[in-house]
Amino acid sequence: MKKLVKLLLCMTLVLALAGCGKEQKATYKMEQDMMGMTITDTQIITAKGDKVVRMEEITEISFADFTDEEKELAAATYDETYGAMKDGAPDSVKMEYGLDGDVYRFTLDIDIANGDIKELIDGGFVYATSGDAEKAIFISFKQTCEGLEKAGYTAQ
Repeated sequence: MKKLVKLLLCMTLVLALAGCGKEQKATYKMEQDMMGMTITDTQIITAKGDKVVRMEEITEISFADFTDEEKELAAATYDETYGAMKDGAPDSVKMEYGLDGDVYRFTLDIDIANGDIKELIDGGFVYATSGDAEKAIFISFKQTCEGLEKAGYTAQ
């Protein structure tokens, strides 16, 4: 009887721990108008339990009210900025950017599960939700979502 109770307790513990690793995903969006541009930023966070494993960001900047010359100048400025950022990015960070018609699109895909967390924090690609980059061992899903909401993002 004792063995049966121990076995049941072990199975309960295994099932409880398996639930901790459940994958969850959240999408947040913010839109703002700035200097004649509409900027839409979408953040997609994927986690196992409370540990974020991937973050994706899609920023779209509308140049609909700009002349062709203004669009080209603005796109060249963003290309230079994002190009420098891409050159210094670790292998776990993928970026794409460019002008597509009236919209400049910047896409950032961070594979946190296979990246060096300290390198990602030091490079400004992710933030230590505990506030201490030196002690960070993972990025918290809950704290990331709360931070995005405090910053003005809305859950989708």
